[in-house]
Amino acid sequence: MNILFLDSGKHTAPSEFTESFAMQRAFKKLGVESVIWGPAFDNYNVDFSELEKEADYIFLIENYNFDWLPKTEIKNSKKVKIFWSIDSHYVLERQKNICRELNIDILLNATEEYLPCFEGIVDEMYWFPNAYPDDIIFPMGVEKKFDIGFCGSIAGRGDYFDRLKKYNIRIDTNVFAEEMVRAVNSYRIHFNQNVANDINFRTFETPGCGTFLLTNHHPNIGRLFEVGKELVTYNSFDELENKIRYYIDHHDEREKIAKNGFERVKKDHTYFARCKELLKLLKNSESVFKKFDPKMDLNRFPISTIQKIYYCRYIHSKKYTFGLLISFFKSKPKPYKIYSIKTIIVFALKCLFKY
Repeated sequence: MNILFLDSGKHTAPSEFTESFAMQRAFKKLGVESVIWGPAFDNYNVDFSELEKEADYIFLIENYNFDWLPKTEIKNSKKVKIFWSIDSHYVLERQKNICRELNIDILLNATEEYLPCFEGIVDEMYWFPNAYPDDIIFPMGVEKKFDIGFCGSIAGRGDYFDRLKKYNIRIDTNVFAEEMVRAVNSYRIHFNQNVANDINFRTFETPGCGTFLLTNHHPNIGRLFEVGKELVTYNSFDELENKIRYYIDHHDEREKIAKNGFERVKKDHTYFARCKELLKLLKNSESVFKKFDPKMDLNRFPISTIQKIYYCRYIHSKKYTFGLLISFFKSKPKPYKIYSIKTIIVFALKCLFKY
C-alpha cells in the first residue's frame, strides 16, 4: 500500500513535527509506504501525475491555502481521496468547497461536531481526533520551574491571561518543535484553552510530556480521557482559579494525574494509534470498494480486503461479480485462484439446488 500526502506546510517549515511527517513515520511502522508532496517539500518539482500513478490513496492534510493544488488532476484521479480537516472552526466554508472541487471520498475531521456540515458533499465521514508524535514528544526529565504555564498562541485567550497574572503564569509564544516540548516539560500545570469547540493538539502533547493538563471542558473529552484521573477540566474562570490553587498545593495528586495522562496518550492517542485505526477504517470503506480496480490492485491488498470488496460488488452488480472472479483466477497470487474456484463452486451449487 502506498499513500501520497498532499501538504503545503502551513505553519512552519517542514520538520519532524509536521503532521504529514509524523503520519509517515507511523505508517512506516505499520508497513505502509508514503510520499509527501507540496510547495514546502524538496520533491515539489516532481509532477503530481508521476506520484499519483504509484499511490493507492491520496491524503490531503489540512491547508489554509488550497491554490497550489493541481485540482483538475486530483478531481479526475480514480484513487481514493482522503481529507483530514483539523481546524474547521477557522476555515469551514473553504474546506467544504475543496471537498467539492476535488471530489473527496473520505473526510476525517478532528472535531466531530462539524461532520454534519459535510453531508451531501462527502460520502464517508469519520471523527479523527488530533494526536501527538510520541517518538519526539516525551518527558525530558527537565526541572519543572513554573507552577503554571502556557505554550501557544495568545490570540483569543487574553481574558484568561489577565485573570492568571496573579499566579505568575509562564507564557511561551512562537515556540515550536523541540523548544515547545522543553517548555511544556518545564510546567507543573499546563493551562489550555481551546479557542473554539475543538480538542487541540496540546490536549495530547501536554500529557505526552508527562505534564499535568488543566483544560476547558469539551463534550467529547470524556471519550478520549478519564476526566479527573488523566487530566482535569474547568467550565468557568472561577473553577479554573480554584483548581489552579488546589493542584499547586496538592503535588502528589497532581503528579499522579500527570502520570495517568501520559500512560493514556501513549496507549491511545499517538499517531501510530491513529494510523492503525485508519487502516482498519479503510479495510471496510465503501469508497475503497467502489474504486477497486482488479487489473491494478490485486497485489496491493490482503485477501481479506479483496473478499470484502467482492461481497460489496456482488450486492451491487452480479454481472460485475463474475468479471471480478475471473480476474482473481487469472491473477498470479495463489490465494486469489483458490478463492475464485471456491466461490464459483458455491455459486454452482446454489444454482443447482435452487432449480
